[in-house]
Amino acid sequence: MEEAAGPPEMPPGFTQVGAVTKVTGKLKDHVTITLPIPAGVDDQQVPNLRVMRHDGTSWGAMPPQHVDLKQRLVKVTTSEFSLWGLSRWDVEQAVADFLAGARNTLSSGGWWILGSVGKFAVNPPITECRYPALTLQLDTSQFVDEAFLCPKFVMEDKERHTYRLHVSNLRGFPVMLRLPTGVKPHSVTPQAANPVTQLMVQVGQERGLAVLPGGGELVLDVNALDLPKGARIAGALDLTGVIMDTGVAIFRVVTGYEWNDRVIEAIGKTQEFADAVACVMDQSERIAKQFHSIGAAKLAWEFTYAASGCMSTKLIVAAASVYAKFNYEAYNYDEVLQKALRATVARVVTLIENAPAVTQIAATMLAARSGKTTFGLGIELEDPAVSNLYKALPTPGDGGFRRTQGASVGPANGGQLTLVGTPCMVEGQPQPWAAWTQGAAYARYDRGAIGTSVQVAYVRAEHKKTVQALFTNLAGNTAKCDQRKDGNIIVLENHDGRQFGGLTDYRVGQAGWENSEYMPYGVVAAYDPTKGVVVHISMSADPYSGVDLDDIKKGLEAALDYAANKLDVSLGTTYTLR
Repeated sequence: MEEAAGPPEMPPGFTQVGAVTKVTGKLKDHVTITLPIPAGVDDQQVPNLRVMRHDGTSWGAMPPQHVDLKQRLVKVTTSEFSLWGLSRWDVEQAVADFLAGARNTLSSGGWWILGSVGKFAVNPPITECRYPALTLQLDTSQFVDEAFLCPKFVMEDKERHTYRLHVSNLRGFPVMLRLPTGVKPHSVTPQAANPVTQLMVQVGQERGLAVLPGGGELVLDVNALDLPKGARIAGALDLTGVIMDTGVAIFRVVTGYEWNDRVIEAIGKTQEFADAVACVMDQSERIAKQFHSIGAAKLAWEFTYAASGCMSTKLIVAAASVYAKFNYEAYNYDEVLQKALRATVARVVTLIENAPAVTQIAATMLAARSGKTTFGLGIELEDPAVSNLYKALPTPGDGGFRRTQGASVGPANGGQLTLVGTPCMVEGQPQPWAAWTQGAAYARYDRGAIGTSVQVAYVRAEHKKTVQALFTNLAGNTAKCDQRKDGNIIVLENHDGRQFGGLTDYRVGQAGWENSEYMPYGVVAAYDPTKGVVVHISMSADPYSGVDLDDIKKGLEAALDYAANKLDVSLGTTYTLR
């Protein structure tokens, strides 16, 4: 051991105290290095002392492992020789630097949009949602104002039990959500830019929490099999990022450590960090509940004390152990160190709590208030979606379905289905659809010169096998139907058209009355066993319109293709996936 000549300068914020010692040789195990505390350092300055080690590239700082105030010695255990020395960490200057950049520092990973935060709408990512899943009903009356929500089926799930719920926040403030059973986070945009906040997201997910970013989109996975009746997502203004950012700043000011990616990854695996995150989340909810009646100075005080309370001495010591490992030290803390750390935290909190910069941030957030600071989103499974069934029909103006003239053209609920196949088949095997179904919807359209009627119905659970057998039998019945009854004439033959789900029946021919011209006419019906849904489409055209049976055949396939696709995304049927 010898005094180092011309040692490298200490990093900003650290002032060299005494000589730098150069330790050389070969080590097979840990050794203890003893460094004297210079005479110019009094007892009040001891908490600011840091053991410094130079790794050949830069200095690393550590609180002393053991301080002997009577002998005025500092001890550190290491397995690596290098340059060793003492420095004084300028806590007051570190606090001043932190406060100077506080508005940028307290950014919550980019989730708080400071400035005109929250007062005005922002432009978050919004998922296209012309046709949401109708079987997942949302009560947004207590949720974030003007939030955009869109439930969609997960197409990879062939049984249609899972949904992706897209939630876009048009406000500039984030909201922390407590998720019920059956609901889990899937993705978030933008993702947290702050590595510490990224770790918080991971820990939060383990506790059933997710953050809806200000001006961002959160996507949730909803499993209908696990969703309880009356499920509700509870939310509160998210202050976790601000509290954690303040806590990390306090941590750095107290210790002088920089939270680089390697350190964050290591600290993030500790139980102490998980406890700190849980504490921050609980404190965020507590403060959010009183956000409505709190002033800026009080809010700044709450932020500071919540942050310092959650950044426990245990976490600081755990972090010290992490830093020690990276500096080839064996770290064993003692009561003197813990006492010094607690004293330094108290000093830092005193400096920060009344700082104008922190109060200004609090005032900016308070200005963002737009009514509610606690929120609720009700989620209810309505499958079958009987009350909203009409919404699953083609929307007039879309997909070639033009609104036709006349009263009661729909789309609307009602309009009982009467038959599938041909009327000749019904004579041999009655089809009591009124008993078989529990909800129906209808609409009439014009598709060019072809009048089009669409009916959709839910089959009751106890009749699903009967209806499936009926459609299976339709495939084997190719007999021509020529029915003349009460002056009405219908002539239909089987047509081998495109299948939707494997249970699809086409019939084309003519319809009319005695002593009149016959209209080209066709019908198609398809059954989806996944959801127990029947769709029936009929088409006809004026005898003088120029429409022939080929037009009817093509028209039926095109109309069913559009209708089936909308039913798939709206009700969770699988017409187009089988």
